[in-house]
Amino acid sequence: MKVLTPLLAFTLLFSACSKKDTLSTPGGEITGQLKYGGGPAADGYGYYMTTDSTHETLSLQNLPAEYRHTDVNAHIAVRFFDTGQTMTMKALPGSVGPRIVVVRAIRKL
Repeated sequence: MKVLTPLLAFTLLFSACSKKDTLSTPGGEITGQLKYGGGPAADGYGYYMTTDSTHETLSLQNLPAEYRHTDVNAHIAVRFFDTGQTMTMKALPGSVGPRIVVVRAIRKL
């Protein structure tokens, strides 16, 4: 019994602290169109993706260098972590911008 209690506490601690991958598709990838919406310093979206299934706009963080050019217009599949935050637009107070996500894996379709 003495060994079981610390083991149970250890298991509960790590299960409560695990980072959850929040993808809305069973296959783990979301497909969509990658575009550049202007610099965020000038109230642009930066690099963003419009999903095929729900037409939601996602702001992609840590995008690989091969996708970082202003005339990008690529159909991609992405695996990501949801940060739980949305972009705010300084020029439009009260408006809700795209959901901010961190790219885990990306590939062209």
